Amino acid sequence: MLYNILRGDFMYEVVYYSDNGKNPVLNFLLTLSDNKFVFLHAIRKTTQKTPKKDITLALKRQINYIKGCDDNES
Repeated sequence: MLYNILRGDFMYEVVYYSDNGKNPVLNFLLTLSDNKFVFLHAIRKTTQKTPKKDITLALKRQINYIKGCDDNES
């Protein structure tokens, strides 16, 4: 399943994995009650283990987001 997202001058293409007509990631997202996604960090994993520095950075950003977001529902 493919979605195009236009944001300002940028066009993003989001592709959800599909298997026999089922989209497990999209189905998971649709079960969530919040209608907002906050992307805190991104990495390209090359090993099984996520580097501790990347986890630490994501957690730090999560704390900063929660503290500074006026409309946060958590």
